[in-house]
Parts: sequence; structure tokens; C-alpha cells
Amino acid sequence: MSSRMCALLLVVAMLISVACPAVASEKALTRCDVLIRKSASTSAARVTTLKGGTEVAVLGKSGSWTQVQYSSYKGYIYSSYLMTKSSDGYYTLKEGDENAYVLDLQRELVALNYLDTATGEYDSETYAAVKAFQKANNLQADGIAGPATQKKLYSQAAEQPLRAALLPARPRTITC
Repeated sequence: MSSRMCALLLVVAMLISVACPAVASEKALTRCDVLIRKSASTSAARVTTLKGGTEVAVLGKSGSWTQVQYSSYKGYIYSSYLMTKSSDGYYTLKEGDENAYVLDLQRELVALNYLDTATGEYDSETYAAVKAFQKANNLQADGIAGPATQKKLYSQAAEQPLRAALLPARPRTITC
């Protein structure tokens, strides 16, 4: 390939990244159902509503707001309603979240006898179950399912609670 062709391709790639910032941006997921707003304000007009667990392209930050793009929609979401993957590949989950990642977390907590049912909503029961799991596994017991908690939870080394010794063990399910 000639040097002129390489230079042309480089210029085109640079123009695309400037003209289409969503192509080169980081991704985030919505923690729960959220509104995309026209500007960075709770009083700004609503652009659209997204379900929890929806992936958006992050275009930038403005104070406590994040500028995002979803499909043809551009606008702002309050930053605390978004989550990004850690370097370990986990999303930090906390009370109030409602998405498929919470459902997976709860299913694992059910399999280990920390929780009775999985709903997909990180409620007070899930918070208590995560905190109990963290205590039993010598992790910081804050009720927030961060990367260290999830790494341990999804490992074969996850400890069951003491009461589990009295209950019949539930088989662990592995989903792909």
C-alpha cells in the first residue's frame, strides 16, 4: 500500500472519530430505568426513557451529569444512574439498581443460600444477603457488590453462610 493511501486512510479515520464521537467513546449501562434529558438539569425536557441495563455511549461529563448517546438520541443522564465496568470486568451493583446483572447476582446468592428469591431488583433483602456473603468471605461488608465481592461470589471458593450447613444444599447453576 502506498504511503499516500495510508495517509488518506489515517485522515479518514481521524475525521470519523471527530465527526462521530460515539464511535470512539466509552460505554456505560443504566442502573435502572432512567430519563435522557435535553440538558444537564432535572428540569430539562425529556428526550426518551431507557430501561435498566441499557448500554449507552458516553460522550462527556458535565458536573454530576454524563452526556450520552443511545441510538439516535443524545442527551444527559445523572451520572449516579450509570455504571461502567471495572478492569476486572464487573459492574458495581448497589441498592436501587434494577437490571439483568442484579438478577445474575441474586441467582448466585440464592444458589449459595444467602437469598430466597431473585427478582432483578437490588432491594434491602439483596443488600443484606450481599453483606452476609461479604462477612462470611472476609470481604469489606458494605452491602455493595463491587468487583472483589462478585469475583469471590462467582468463584468455586465462595463460602456459604453458617445456616447453610443445616439446609439441604442447592445445586449451583452455571449459565453461559
